[in-house]
Amino acid sequence: MIMLAVYVTGLLGGLAYAFATSAPAYAPHIQNGLLLASGLLLLGGGSSHIFRTEAMARQLGWEPGGAFQKAQGVWNIAGGVICVASPWCGAGFRAAASTASAIFWIGVAILHMTEPKIAGADMRDGRIAAASETLLGASLIALALSAA
Repeated sequence: MIMLAVYVTGLLGGLAYAFATSAPAYAPHIQNGLLLASGLLLLGGGSSHIFRTEAMARQLGWEPGGAFQKAQGVWNIAGGVICVASPWCGAGFRAAASTASAIFWIGVAILHMTEPKIAGADMRDGRIAAASETLLGASLIALALSAA
């Protein structure tokens, strides 16, 4: 379910950025929407990494109950809180949150392309997720740069 939300958010992020470049006055509003969506995805993913460790480990091909997975969950929740709070903060904070979130999503895209291959899993889901995460990350960076 969370991955479906990432696909839709990535697609909407790309469309929103295309709209924002033709109507720059809307860029901050689009940035806020993507930050809220990114924050909610991070909060959902973080809680899954912490509270559904067995299922997440099977899905990603990780060792169940590993400390890294819980650390990943804590990082996701911290990033989610920052992203969700950022629309009510200044433009500089939003730009920083957008950049940090974008770097995270692009890193996750790389992970989703390599982890399933290492675990011997089917790569289709990894490629689709990576495309959406890269689009979301690129849109957040572009919006951060346009707002600066």
